[in-house]
Amino acid sequence: MKAAVWHGRNDIRVEEVPVPAHPPAGWVQIRVHWCGICGSDLHEYVAGPVFIPVDAPHPLTGLKGQCILGHEFSGEIAALGTGVTGFAVGDRVTADACSIAAPAGIASMGCTTSARTSRSPG
Repeated sequence: MKAAVWHGRNDIRVEEVPVPAHPPAGWVQIRVHWCGICGSDLHEYVAGPVFIPVDAPHPLTGLKGQCILGHEFSGEIAALGTGVTGFAVGDRVTADACSIAAPAGIASMGCTTSARTSRSPG
């Protein structure tokens, strides 16, 4: 698949990257139909690294250095990891641009966009 890959300040390349393997337990794989960039992507291009970790792996993703940009996207679920409930292959979805490790109980406080099981109509 094609992806916009950040390699460093003023260095973003559209490259062929492998389609990820089947999602791990608790995750879904999304076939992206539409993707855009936002201000944070532009900041990474002009002044980065800003948010992209380059010295140590990101605490949530484990990734470091090169990063595929485009966290504002929509598509459909292509595969479900073991244990995923409430979603089905073919469901239309969009992503929450904020990948955070949400504390327990955050959904009960009305912050559903940060909950692991949040849904939005597609």
